[in-house]
Amino acid sequence: MITGEGRFDAQSGYGKVASHVLSEAGRRGCPVGLVAGTIGASTTDFAAAVSLAELAGSVELSMADPLSFCRSAGRLLADRLIPHS
Repeated sequence: MITGEGRFDAQSGYGKVASHVLSEAGRRGCPVGLVAGTIGASTTDFAAAVSLAELAGSVELSMADPLSFCRSAGRLLADRLIPHS
C-alpha cells in the first residue's frame, strides 16, 4: 500500500492520513510505502519512503514538475516493496 502527504513531519503521527493508513495496514500485515513532498520525521515504521524534494533536488524543482517526480517515486517504491526473484 502507498500513502502520502505534502510534508511528513512530527505531527504526522497524530491523526494525519499517513499514520492512519500505516496503522490499518499494519493490522493486516501489509507493508506501506510513503511518498511526501518533504520528510522531516523518522519513517522507520514504513517499509519504504520517498521525498519528492530529495528526488528533484529541491522543493521548488519538485513543485515545478510534480507528476514526473510522483512517477519516479512510484517506481522507486515498487522496486523497494515488491520482492524480486
